[in-house]
Amino acid sequence: MEPVIKRPSTLKIAILYIIHKYNNAVPEDAMIHILVEAYAVNYFDLKQALYELNQSEFVHSYNYKAEQYHMLTKEGEEAIEIFVKKLPLPRREELTKLVQEQLKEEKRSEEFQVDYVPLDDISYLVKCTYRESRLPQLEIAFRVSGREEALETKHKLKEKRNELYAGFYQCLSQILDGSDEEKKK
Repeated sequence: MEPVIKRPSTLKIAILYIIHKYNNAVPEDAMIHILVEAYAVNYFDLKQALYELNQSEFVHSYNYKAEQYHMLTKEGEEAIEIFVKKLPLPRREELTKLVQEQLKEEKRSEEFQVDYVPLDDISYLVKCTYRESRLPQLEIAFRVSGREEALETKHKLKEKRNELYAGFYQCLSQILDGSDEEKKK
């Protein structure tokens, strides 16, 4: 893919625009996904632009839980309002769409998580957590035999997460509804 954001000044405006559209601190991985992977921006050019934006106090970068985040300062907000028109409308629309997709993906990955840890030499614990509004709604943990089975189980559960969640709550509601009917008898 041919880079469509070539000039350093355009890259800086794009960074400010992405952070502005994110409406929150942007994880560095998201910035890399949008600019490096989708727009073929050179990774080192991105890092240099972020460094210069930090030095000019348009962006504040910080680390949290082993991840770097970027957010606009007051000066950055003012700058994006002034310079946003320097970014062509089609590019702004594309960036807005990429930011929205990235936010949806982050929300999905935050909602449902599956991981596994070794229990002993031959068995693993697979743990699924489904969250809504950052609160756990469903947590399931079970033992499997072997790393390969744990990895395969993790992939299957991620693929079928909607069916798992819906099926669990359907079963739970049947049990709870059935117990109410038995109490009435």
